[in-house]
Amino acid sequence: MAMHSDVYSALQGVLMEFTELCCDDMKAEKGLFWPTLVDLGYVDENLWAEFQNLQFDWEDQIRDKLTQCQDELKSPEDIEILTTYFIMVFEGMYEMVKFGTPQEKLFALIEVTLEVLGSRMKTGGK
Repeated sequence: MAMHSDVYSALQGVLMEFTELCCDDMKAEKGLFWPTLVDLGYVDENLWAEFQNLQFDWEDQIRDKLTQCQDELKSPEDIEILTTYFIMVFEGMYEMVKFGTPQEKLFALIEVTLEVLGSRMKTGGK
């Protein structure tokens, strides 16, 4: 996300890269095991703490980019809801890749997803 000065391009880039990496792992038959780690975290306190730290770090990175670019937003109050929204989107994309959604459909969904961000930006995004 640091490679882009505007929040729209940053989130578009990271969503596309994340999706490509997940799809590549599936094609390489590495599988996607994040839910397995989460499930194990429920029975291991140390693993759960590490999982939460990763989640908080990812949220912080998204929040930091939105805060850095808050002048692009219609309302700075949208930062928290957009942070949570994009965490939900990443988790959803992960699940869709895991269940075999075609890559071209995933990329189309990224564009639809970014409409939410665009609707909260002064310029409409792009």
